[in-house]
Amino acid sequence: MCMMLGRVLHLILTPDDPMYKVVFKMLFVKPELNLETVPMMQRLFYSSNLQNKSERAWLLQLMIDGLRDKHDFYIYNQQSHVFKTLLSFFNTYVCDRKIQGMIIQLLEKVTMLPEATLKLIETHSLLSWIEGQVMTSSLNEELLARLCNLTELLAKSASLSMKSLADEEARQILDQLAAVRSTVKK
Repeated sequence: MCMMLGRVLHLILTPDDPMYKVVFKMLFVKPELNLETVPMMQRLFYSSNLQNKSERAWLLQLMIDGLRDKHDFYIYNQQSHVFKTLLSFFNTYVCDRKIQGMIIQLLEKVTMLPEATLKLIETHSLLSWIEGQVMTSSLNEELLARLCNLTELLAKSASLSMKSLADEEARQILDQLAAVRSTVKK
């Protein structure tokens, strides 16, 4: 939230920025700002504006920079459904390589939060999603390499928080990680 407010304050000083009109138009629609959601997520991400790609990129960069702790993850995951939206959007025809790279970057940032990593693996089937991307997508080598790196980061992060899981549950996640890693490396 602080990151968003900082970016908005920066926009006040740069009215020639293309995001100036878009952001201020959305901010002034409501008399208050909900601090428990990702502000402007729905409006910017699903914008029908001609600049919708730059709006999505601005919003994604804001989310990448703003993800710092468990509370931020909770807001992204529970309140705003960011990960559900992004994982679904990744393979659409309107999602270009730049946005795909930014989505992977946000997922990489989540791996710094071990509990959040497990949450994405368990509730969003992140490992199956990665495997599906590798098997079916026409991703370039750079994005494939980043997905491979993401898998390694997930393995490290998940292993840090496995202690809280039951042995059977932890074994299932580790088995699935091993399978995805072998698929990604092919």
